[in-house]
Amino acid sequence: MSSSAVPSSHVGSPPSFSHTESTSQAIETLSREVLGTIQALDNASVLIEDYRTDSHERLIQTFNEIVDQFSKVERTVALNPDLAEIQVPLALLDCVDKGKNPELFTKQSLDECVAQNKATKGRLDALRVFRDTLESELEQAFPEDAKLFHNLVERYERDSMDTTTTSSSPARFDIA
Repeated sequence: MSSSAVPSSHVGSPPSFSHTESTSQAIETLSREVLGTIQALDNASVLIEDYRTDSHERLIQTFNEIVDQFSKVERTVALNPDLAEIQVPLALLDCVDKGKNPELFTKQSLDECVAQNKATKGRLDALRVFRDTLESELEQAFPEDAKLFHNLVERYERDSMDTTTTSSSPARFDIA
C-alpha cells in the first residue's frame, strides 16, 4: 500500500493513545485504524481485479499490510478494554453491507426514537388526564375517602423523602 493510499498516521505507527486517554479518543483512534484496514482491503481488491504476474510482489506486500492493519486494530482494542464492550447494531452492519451510508441508519434510528418518544408522551399525557379526572370524580363521589386517600399519599411522600435521598418521583402516583 502506498503512503498516498492511506494517511501516513496509519502506516507503521502504533496506536497513539495510552491507558489514561478517554474512551472517545480511543474510539477515534480505532476509527482511524479501521479506515486504514478498509483502505488496505480496497487496495488488495484493486490489485486482485487487475492481477498480472508482475504485480505478484505488490499483492504479497498488500496482504502483509492488511495483516498489519488488523494487528493495529487488535492492539488498539487491547490497550483500551472499554472498546471491547462496544456493540455495533447488526442492522447498521447490514446497512453498510448493502452499500448504504451509515449516517442514513443513524437518521432512521433517530427518527424512530423521536416517533416512539412522541407516542410515549401521548400515553403519559392521557394517563395524567385520566388520573386528574379520576381524582376529581373521587372527590365528588366520595369526599371523605378522597381526603383519607390524599392524607395517605402525603404521609407516604413524606416517609419516602425521609428514607430515600435519591427519590426522583413523588409517591403521589404521578406520571412524570
